[in-house]
Amino acid sequence: MTFCSGPAGCGKTFLAVYYALQAIAEKGSTYDGVVIVKPLVEADGEKLGFLPGDIEEKVEPFMWSYYYNIEQIIGHTKMGVLLNDSVIQIIPLAYMRGLTLAGKIVILDESQNTTPEQVKMFLTRIGEGSKYIICGDLDQTDRKVTNGLEDSMRRFTQLSGVGFTTFNKEDIVRHPIVAKLLDRYENAHYK
Repeated sequence: MTFCSGPAGCGKTFLAVYYALQAIAEKGSTYDGVVIVKPLVEADGEKLGFLPGDIEEKVEPFMWSYYYNIEQIIGHTKMGVLLNDSVIQIIPLAYMRGLTLAGKIVILDESQNTTPEQVKMFLTRIGEGSKYIICGDLDQTDRKVTNGLEDSMRRFTQLSGVGFTTFNKEDIVRHPIVAKLLDRYENAHYK
């Protein structure tokens, strides 16, 4: 398991997706697919209301960040093939209970919007031969109490088999202004 935390724009989601796609494409790979998971949490104060359609249609707007990154890496056509062949699967966090994910690379993004109990349920789904990547930004949580990412980073420090990568503002690759914007949000004078 690898926990990746850092600010907006440092490439957490892109790197996780890139790693997963590269790993399943390697000759002799022991992974047979990628599972993409995200908590279905609306941005602070925002309410989407009822979304029509089946579960895939309801979940799709929450997964656009994944689709965008996959498309940037392998293109729209290949992404469609991998999704249609279920090599890449989308599973809402709420539907993970009871699953055992073996031989998969499993990515949980936006983990700062989970509860510690949700992360516990998610982490205990790991099966033989799987790799978990848990990404999030501690400064962008929509939870008002302890979140699953923060709890995990404290709880699993120095546990064998668990790694941590922390990015900072110097790692931002999205646009140079993002670091400046974050500085203003952190500056007490502007709060």
